[in-house]
Amino acid sequence: MKLHLVGLSLALITSIAEAQDSAGTIRGVVRNETGRPVEYALIALDPDGATRQTRTDRDGRFNFLGVTPGARVIRVTFIGYRPNDRTVQVSRGVIDVEIVLERVATTLAGVEVTARRSGLFGSVIARDSLLPVPDARVEVLGARSSDTTDTDGSFNFPKLKPGTYIVRVRHTQFESRNISIVVPDRGAAELDLVVERGILSRDAHMEQLYRELDSRVHWQGITAALISREDLKGLPTTGLDASIVSAPGFMKASFYPAREGWENACLYVDGVPRPGMTIRDFAIEDIEAVEVYGGPMNRSDPTGTLASRWPPRAMCGNSSGGARPAFERGGNASSAGLARSAVRVQFVVIWLRQR
Repeated sequence: MKLHLVGLSLALITSIAEAQDSAGTIRGVVRNETGRPVEYALIALDPDGATRQTRTDRDGRFNFLGVTPGARVIRVTFIGYRPNDRTVQVSRGVIDVEIVLERVATTLAGVEVTARRSGLFGSVIARDSLLPVPDARVEVLGARSSDTTDTDGSFNFPKLKPGTYIVRVRHTQFESRNISIVVPDRGAAELDLVVERGILSRDAHMEQLYRELDSRVHWQGITAALISREDLKGLPTTGLDASIVSAPGFMKASFYPAREGWENACLYVDGVPRPGMTIRDFAIEDIEAVEVYGGPMNRSDPTGTLASRWPPRAMCGNSSGGARPAFERGGNASSAGLARSAVRVQFVVIWLRQR
């Protein structure tokens, strides 16, 4: 009898192991019609049967491990969008899926909805209830523009010019949040902001740093750039220093991407000076946005906020490598082949991603 039970147990274990070995993985990403990732969308696997559920992360990504082979249905739902069902054929290995959600047409009070939108629009949604958040203050840093969400949690900046910005949302019952966005030359950027219930941060010092950020981006010169998290996606992952040089804003400003330029730059993190640190100390996935400024500083950053905040006598960058607090234009560079118009990086401000 014992031998029989042992035989059944071994057979069961073998069967489970074989099933697990043949199981597949569904890996996917959810975006809206403008290509922006949809955060916290509900993903149901086989919604009419033995349902497994998960939610998308900040980058709109999700995955299901150990999925039994065969035809499987994925249903994606999120407030303000039409549900999307997708059938996938699962086999051993990884199945990649990309799902685009279509926003439900709504009539917004005081907003004329047309077929072709421009600027920036979107909604603010509570993470715990997935309900719209009215009366949230949405500010576009660098554009000197703000709006308050209506009863549908919607906001709209139809006249926002193309460019890179940081969007900041605040509400008395929710934690504040910052997200970088890129408004395209044609069309509009759509952004759904998921906020965590809590107490609005009232740190006056941080609010001052955000006001300075707003002024710098608003008045920045041609040798300055604001690079968003979106600009860094899909670029080399060997490090922030290797990825940032391919960002459109960086190339447009004609910065000199030499290694010594990065190591000698004065670095700020969330607006606070960090002597002795370089951008090599940060991973791309930890970055929300990066400000980069070159000389002459009175033209790249006429606000003077960065120079005034740098500690007196503190060296910039890697102090062990003979760092210095400022750089000359390309004509004085030692590297061969450097264009005369190239500008060395003097100040870098890293804004960390909020989890």
